[in-house]
Amino acid sequence: MAWVRLDDGFAQHPKVMAAGPLALAMQVAGLCYCNRNLTDGFIPWGIARTLLSWEVLGPDRRQYRISVTCGAHGEDVDSEYVIKQLIDAGMWEEVDGGDKIHDYLQYQPSKAKVLAERAAAQERMARRRKEMRSEDVRPNIGGTSGEVREKFKDPDPDPDPINKDHMSSPAPPSRTSASDEEYSKAFETWWADYPRKVRKREAFACWKARLREGVTAETLTRARDAYRASCERKGTEVDFVMHPATFLGKKRPFEDYLEVEPEGRDKPCLPTLSEQTKDWV
Repeated sequence: MAWVRLDDGFAQHPKVMAAGPLALAMQVAGLCYCNRNLTDGFIPWGIARTLLSWEVLGPDRRQYRISVTCGAHGEDVDSEYVIKQLIDAGMWEEVDGGDKIHDYLQYQPSKAKVLAERAAAQERMARRRKEMRSEDVRPNIGGTSGEVREKFKDPDPDPDPINKDHMSSPAPPSRTSASDEEYSKAFETWWADYPRKVRKREAFACWKARLREGVTAETLTRARDAYRASCERKGTEVDFVMHPATFLGKKRPFEDYLEVEPEGRDKPCLPTLSEQTKDWV
């Protein structure tokens, strides 16, 4: 998720106060567009006129249009009116093909800087993911006694059955191995490619809970892949990646990354357009 920088005195800036509250709203919408699309402050002519709608649907389900009045005179507001206010106040500038937010790069990061930071974050994430996978397959040297390692280091082709040195007893079960056996194969496959490795037991408990609710492993895998791609595309650092237990939690944030309606939850019934407009006057 990207963020736009606004000074806490933004609304009281002389230019903003001169342009008025409608211009303030369009300025924020313009900043969001430029930051999201990395345009360095440029807004194409057609986009500028669709940043905001000046119509609202009232509680009586009638359409209302914002207007300005002065005494007995009044006129409807449209984007052209508000853009003129922004230009007259010095907040926007007319340029070839559209408009440009004045001093945009003085307060917002440039496209070049954002892309460089994303690339660096992706590299850090890839490196960290590689390290975590390497740690997952590290030999259990610490959990195996030196005696057992020594016995299996060089095989003896002619052991003396009377010599107690050659009599081996089963090694105590490794805690890691016993723990790993508790996880299902489907979960282990899902876990291997999730971009953050923390709270595995809790994540597995959430995984089983979602399966009991009717969500399939394929659905959770599709959501994981979409979330991982989103993190890589945005350059999200590992510390800001959702814990797997959170991603699979009862609030179901994984559903935000599904293209279709998830299993185990009824699809909301929304009124059709004809139903919404049947009582309009």
